[in-house]
Amino acid sequence: MRGDPRPQNAGRERGPPALPAAAPVRTGLEPLSQGPGESGGGRGRRDLPALPSTAETNDGVPDPLLLLRFLLFLGYRRIRPGNVLDHPMRRDLASAIMADPGLDLAGCVAVTGANRETLRYHLALLVCAGKVMEETRNGSVRYFPHDPTLTSSHRAVLHLDRNPSLAPLLHHIRDEPGISRKDLAERLGVAGPSVNRQVQRLVDEGLVERRRCGQSQRYWLTPDAARAFATIAMAEAPHDGVIQTRDRASA
Repeated sequence: MRGDPRPQNAGRERGPPALPAAAPVRTGLEPLSQGPGESGGGRGRRDLPALPSTAETNDGVPDPLLLLRFLLFLGYRRIRPGNVLDHPMRRDLASAIMADPGLDLAGCVAVTGANRETLRYHLALLVCAGKVMEETRNGSVRYFPHDPTLTSSHRAVLHLDRNPSLAPLLHHIRDEPGISRKDLAERLGVAGPSVNRQVQRLVDEGLVERRRCGQSQRYWLTPDAARAFATIAMAEAPHDGVIQTRDRASA
């Protein structure tokens, strides 16, 4: 039997013809295409920048300060340096930091009674507005007012003077200029190598200098650290006098 004269696909059913692809619907939100010689500064919609990879802290939590700057870039500029203190929480925070430079987050919680996340948000606004400074030393974050009289050494003294391991060491060197490593170890009840490590941290901060006298190492405050301690003592003296007067009156 010879070949069937019918076409091979004669028994197949033909489906409906394919419809032409629909044209994409324009919403008006697409970035305008740029012609030759055109720059991105035209009237087209500005593309949103990518959030920087550093917007997260080491533990994966978004950094509120960087996120705030990102939002400000996008146009959320209702809060400005001129009105950032209009909010009572930020006003109280700025006043507390001015009265007690070197407050940390726990100190801000104690002063305001607000929760930590709320305070982080308001502190980030104050930092962005230039009302307070944020400094990290030895893994501890503290806040200072934007005061030109607060030098770097002054802030370092205020910061490390609250460190439970470094403050006693700093006080012994302040009260006994030229104290030896052996005497420091005896005062603190620690071994000599531990004293070396702690003193090195103070040396790195520019607060302590060491000199070799014969066979021993001896330690002094740097001139900047000595001036910072003197300034702090002068600032606290009137307050101490008020406390003593109140104590005598109550007695």
